[in-house]
Amino acid sequence: MEYFIIVALVILVIFAITDLTVGVANDAVNFLNSAWGSKAGSVKMLMIIVSLGVLVGAMFSGGMMEVARKGIFVPQAFYLDEIVILFVAVMMTDVILLDFFNTMGLPTSTTVSLVFALLGSSFALAVIKIVQAGEGMADLSNYLNSGKAMAIIAGIFLSVVIAFVVGMIVQYIARILFSFTFKRYRLIGGSIFGGIAISSISYFIFFKGMKSVSFITDEMMTWTTDHIIPLVGALVLSLTILFFVLQTLFKFNVFRFIVLYGTFALAMAFASNDLVNFIGVPLAGISAFELFQQSGAVDPSTFSMAGLAEKAEIPLLFLFIAGAIMIVTIWSNKKLRSVLNTAIDLGRQDEGKERFHSSPISRGILHAAVKLNQLFSFLRLKKVHNWLDSRFENPSDGKKKKDAPAFDMVRASVNLSVASSLIAFATSLKLPLSTTYVTFMVAMGTSLSDRAWGRESAVYRISGVLTVVGGWFLTAFIAFLFAAIVVTFIYYTGWVGLIVSFALAVFLFLRSHFVHRKKFKEQQEAQEAQQEVVEKSTDLISLSRKAVKKTLNQIPEILDLMHQGLKNEDLSVLKDARKMAKNLDKKSQALKEEMNSSIESIELDFDVIADYHIENVEMLREISVSLGFVVKPAYDHLNNHHKNLNEEQLAAVKKVFDLATDYVKEANKCMEKSVEKLEKCSSKNTEINRIIRKLKVDQLKNVKAKKVTVKSNLLFLNIIGEFQHLAFFIDSLIENELTLKRQFPDI
Repeated sequence: MEYFIIVALVILVIFAITDLTVGVANDAVNFLNSAWGSKAGSVKMLMIIVSLGVLVGAMFSGGMMEVARKGIFVPQAFYLDEIVILFVAVMMTDVILLDFFNTMGLPTSTTVSLVFALLGSSFALAVIKIVQAGEGMADLSNYLNSGKAMAIIAGIFLSVVIAFVVGMIVQYIARILFSFTFKRYRLIGGSIFGGIAISSISYFIFFKGMKSVSFITDEMMTWTTDHIIPLVGALVLSLTILFFVLQTLFKFNVFRFIVLYGTFALAMAFASNDLVNFIGVPLAGISAFELFQQSGAVDPSTFSMAGLAEKAEIPLLFLFIAGAIMIVTIWSNKKLRSVLNTAIDLGRQDEGKERFHSSPISRGILHAAVKLNQLFSFLRLKKVHNWLDSRFENPSDGKKKKDAPAFDMVRASVNLSVASSLIAFATSLKLPLSTTYVTFMVAMGTSLSDRAWGRESAVYRISGVLTVVGGWFLTAFIAFLFAAIVVTFIYYTGWVGLIVSFALAVFLFLRSHFVHRKKFKEQQEAQEAQQEVVEKSTDLISLSRKAVKKTLNQIPEILDLMHQGLKNEDLSVLKDARKMAKNLDKKSQALKEEMNSSIESIELDFDVIADYHIENVEMLREISVSLGFVVKPAYDHLNNHHKNLNEEQLAAVKKVFDLATDYVKEANKCMEKSVEKLEKCSSKNTEINRIIRKLKVDQLKNVKAKKVTVKSNLLFLNIIGEFQHLAFFIDSLIENELTLKRQFPDI
């Protein structure tokens, strides 16, 4: 049994290191969102500031480790072998769950994940012990501190509503005061706002980030709490004067300083308070084993864990190593940026490609909001309403630049100061507000108030927020259920359950890694398809031609795979063809979605160049859709185990494929030829249409003679029919190139 516990502890340490990486990737959105989105500093500068905040916070996090030891369950109700199994189930659940959300690019709460994993595993273990002892469910309170979990659930609702509403109100006031031309009001208004913001963030650092520091005694905390109003007032006044002087004498950017200072504060508080979510359970497991060794006991299955109820003493070296691992993760983890981009995209000021699709619920909420606005429109005072509208006029609208910030530093400052104040205030009152929920919902409230959710984007932003918030509740449910299943499995299977559970965790972790890497690669390829900002019209022509060539080059490969799959009835080959067609479809969709910004961002010399690019994008989109309509029905046909095309049909399909392949290759060469040669390039289109029409007539004869099945007939007609469309769209690309070269032969 002792060897079992040692192996389990080794697994816990491995999980701890892994959990540090996945946890930081998820929680980084809390402290990096505002600074990254507003581009308050270079990436390197932000990373350095965050790294310092994480390291400082990690060194002061020892006092928060009690949650993992006794916050959810009653330690003395369990024995060493049981507690180790419980901890393994919790860490396995935490790692898999957080990594899943990271892969999906959705921020969730590491606190909720830990608490409900602890609750689920301890609940399942308590039920097992109650059944074995012949007790009743009324004795469950002897094993669990269920009130903690209930407080967390209440905290979800409180965090979501309070943070969203307060963020919305404060941002509305800030925008009215500063507008988007806040530099005009920076000297007086900026100094006052800076004094208030920095004071609130400093208040947050004291109550949330530094409360576990050894040299800050309970008496000091009590005295500070009792005199908080005069202390904060004096700090606001002194900082206001300081910022006024700095702005007068130097080119000091108050808003940038607020963002950077707030980023450091939230990073520090994250490490100080959330480190327990990643290493608290493994450290508790190690402490449990040390208590067992010190006691001299010989049977882990009868050794009580009452010692875990005592205060934890965490070695400083462990905290430093944990901080170092988190810093390395912040600098290197690509999933961190996926989660970060979700929050930034939902709050960005400008419109563009949206990450989420609309849903019936989001449409219903938006419809209700519009109707409500119309209902109370009679209360508006026209002059006041027009003046308020003028404060929200953004001079940069319609002038999007490359690498422009997602939002300005006024909103970033409000995000950080409001989130800091709410968390600090809740902490002082011992209310269970989640850092993740507060920071995310404040950001969503400020973006709504800042009119970032316009008519073109509101339904998608609402859908995104609902998806993220729904994920928070899903986190609690999955963590509870999964941990309960794992702890039960290991309890009854012993070594087998331990090894199988660890192997499953490794498999799922590696699988999500490869899934995310593939997803990340696809996003990069899609970004290549999305036009980068260009300065000359000839660059747009070059990019457009490059997109045409890339698309045409992939058609023969897709057709060849499709023919092989149909001929050999090989579903895996058809699946590869379908994947290629889907990827081509995504790229063409991305190209179309970025078409407006591509044209807006350049200084066009001639309108015909814009028409040329638009026409190419439209035809590439149609080509990718046609290919999808060819490949998917073929895949579905075989996947449903329908009778395959007969030899005559396969030969006809091969003939059409060969003609289409030759036409594609020739069309690609034609793009580089002169006007005279281009005019001769579309002759094969007529030949393809003639052959397809003849094949359709022959097929109808086979149908009448009952030589083919209904399903295979429909598949055959669909395939060859789509190639008529494909040939037409390719021919349109040639005609588009010809139109351009007739007007500008030298381009």
